[in-house]
Amino acid sequence: MASPGAILIGFSKSGLGAINIGCVMPYFFSHIIVFDAPLVRRQLPPWDTKGFYSSDAQWQRDLPARKVAQIAQCPWRLVLISGEAFGDEMRDFSLLLNSCGYKHEFIASPKRKHSWNSGWIELGLKRAL
Repeated sequence: MASPGAILIGFSKSGLGAINIGCVMPYFFSHIIVFDAPLVRRQLPPWDTKGFYSSDAQWQRDLPARKVAQIAQCPWRLVLISGEAFGDEMRDFSLLLNSCGYKHEFIASPKRKHSWNSGWIELGLKRAL
């Protein structure tokens, strides 16, 4: 089934959601763009996650680093853009994807502000289109 060309974007914690939605609906999206997200963190983060995750087990179930083999089977193209908050995690996730041969794009931007208006959306869309 061909992708209708929808592009899904996720920023920070919603980056995890974007990747997980992409895994559940793999043929709906042509691209998923994720900016500055905690993608390999093994423990429940200390910032406000209670509305999403109440335990480490719930967090780990959604953690993209634990789903690399599943992600590698998805037809959508992943664009990862790191920023000032989670640059190391984004790089490590990209390396995990590389290890299983999943073609994606990783753009290292360690000085890019962890903000919706730091220019990452435009950058990601340019790479996706």
